[in-house]
Amino acid sequence: KGEKIMITFIVNEASGRGRGGKIWRALRREMLEQELPFRAWCTRSPGEATALAQLTCQDAQELQKLVVVGGDGTVNEVLNGISDFAQIALGVVPIGSGNDFVRGLGLPRDPRAALERVFAASGDARIDLGQVCVDGQAPRRFGISAGIGMDAWVCAQVDASRAKAGLNRLGLGSFSYGLMTLSAAWNLETANGNVTFTTPYGRHRQDLSNLIFLACMNFPWEGGGVPIAPEASAVDGCFSVCFAENLGRSQVFAKLPLLALGRHPHTEGVTLLKASRVEVQLEMPLYVHADGEVPGRARSAVFDVLPQQLRVLV
Repeated sequence: KGEKIMITFIVNEASGRGRGGKIWRALRREMLEQELPFRAWCTRSPGEATALAQLTCQDAQELQKLVVVGGDGTVNEVLNGISDFAQIALGVVPIGSGNDFVRGLGLPRDPRAALERVFAASGDARIDLGQVCVDGQAPRRFGISAGIGMDAWVCAQVDASRAKAGLNRLGLGSFSYGLMTLSAAWNLETANGNVTFTTPYGRHRQDLSNLIFLACMNFPWEGGGVPIAPEASAVDGCFSVCFAENLGRSQVFAKLPLLALGRHPHTEGVTLLKASRVEVQLEMPLYVHADGEVPGRARSAVFDVLPQQLRVLV
């Protein structure tokens, strides 16, 4: 029965600085030779994957396997185009620089092995998603993480950087996040404000003094494998929230190696906790991101867990 289910592929051939197109053509040729049932749409511009996901949902009469061939950015676009989570099971053939979504799911990062997993999976497994509402605008879903402050600043700079393109060509795309994190620490932006957490033990509010970043993690890693929240789980109905405040530039530089190694949870100025809702109010706007996609700066952001929202092909 599983072999007869039509699989829809949304393909970003530009992922991995064009590697996506070459890899997809090889995979497509193999599927045609094996007479496997599939259809495929290739994206041509940013945002198109969202529209293609919406079309897939309109066509779905029963469980539909929807597979992204691309990176974390394309996965995020698709997550924001799914309108019927009951009928869609999402898979990923990773072709990107970060690939934190497949890392979080424990999926193969080899495209051919990932494709085999997609065809074999039942689609019964489910994970949490998150959504963020920035300055009262329409909410945006995310699968990996969302945050405000330094990690979002890094995402904004990586997107605008020529360094990422060059490093991608060398197969070192995730290294660009490290370079921009050093730049962010040097050009440190902070803001005062407050945050309200909804936790398994109730709601509590606390003031923020010189907030550096606040990250709501669905998976342990972001930025190409940086373990921001080593204990994060996408099946517990909570974010693992990591935030840092009231640290000087030299202290931030000293803690970056600990962050890269996942040894930061018990260091001064860094807090980790579990929460299903996080409401941030700042006196000055900082950058916000959702799965590395950056809508801009904001003074307020509300992060919510969507428990067991997404079927995944694992």
